[in-house]
Amino acid sequence: MRYTSFAFSSATAANTGISMISEFDNAMDIVRGNYYYDESKSVAGQLLQGFSRSTRERFQQFIGYNFSQGRNIGGDVNQVTYYRGAVLANLQYGEPKTAKKAA
Repeated sequence: MRYTSFAFSSATAANTGISMISEFDNAMDIVRGNYYYDESKSVAGQLLQGFSRSTRERFQQFIGYNFSQGRNIGGDVNQVTYYRGAVLANLQYGEPKTAKKAA
């Protein structure tokens, strides 16, 4: 169990470091997303959301976080936004009024 945890933590650290070298601002916005909670919820609801993220949603968060950082390394992210506790790592191209998005 310790070796598995060490391997996942090492992979996340390496992925984050390489992503920060590639595009620092987007990488930091993705990191900040780990601590962004739904602002429409009460303080108790936000605490429960944080508890849920650190327990039963942990594997989903690990996959999503590393996938987003990997996309940032590949240059597929140029905008990071937050919506109701979720992080959206977007690739927006074109004029703002007719922009196509991939998230």
